[in-house]
Amino acid sequence: MDITNELKIALAKQEHLSVHYQPIYCVKNSEIHSLESLVRWNHQTHGYISPDLFIPQSEKDGSIYELSLFVLHETCEMLKQHPDIKASINISPSLFKTDGFFNDFINTLKSYTIPTARIEVEITENLTIEHLKYGKHHLDHFKNIGITVSMDDFGDGLANFVQLLNYPFDKIKVDKQLVQNVSRNSCKYSILKHLIKLSHDMGMQVTAEGVETIEDFKTLVGFKCDYIQGFLISKALPKNQFFDFLTHFSTRENFIYN
Repeated sequence: MDITNELKIALAKQEHLSVHYQPIYCVKNSEIHSLESLVRWNHQTHGYISPDLFIPQSEKDGSIYELSLFVLHETCEMLKQHPDIKASINISPSLFKTDGFFNDFINTLKSYTIPTARIEVEITENLTIEHLKYGKHHLDHFKNIGITVSMDDFGDGLANFVQLLNYPFDKIKVDKQLVQNVSRNSCKYSILKHLIKLSHDMGMQVTAEGVETIEDFKTLVGFKCDYIQGFLISKALPKNQFFDFLTHFSTRENFIYN
């Protein structure tokens, strides 16, 4: 299958693409604090296409621009229907050299009258010094107008530690490879415990990704991790299912501590 051509057709027709939303749990308030918007592609012939296949290709051919705006528009529609929740949106570093994207991003928020305080942008993996050279002023502007800027997949590579010194992120999202089985792995236990404390000392909040067990959840709560994301809370859901999840979550939240 020609992913580039098929994706361009899907974007042009606004067909077979959708956005699913994964809840993010706030430890302090014991409630769903926000959601992460994740694009899905259900091809009419080939079925489900993994984002691991089409997103890297879209970064190469430039369609990541239009794909990212599609996700943003869908997310804004979601936020208009649920005014009490925040949203996290992934931004590829490949867009840092594209001035028009950041203007379009902000103008889209304005067109939906979405307050910037309700938006978090996650800078995806493979962030480099070269990316920050072109993108730092965009990220600074985001921060200045109230958008939270996060480093995604933290711990996936040693270069992440260097980036914390090169750019003042508001938050880090710890990669699931470092999070999973933290309650049973003494090395991960020590690393995460000190990483969360270090992040707090640097003025950053921490989200743990890929949390799937009660044991890992309780360990992270003990470390004073700020936010929890993973299948223990919920998988990514279509819009209607996400609304149902929010409606019923308050009646089931205590299961985590039992």
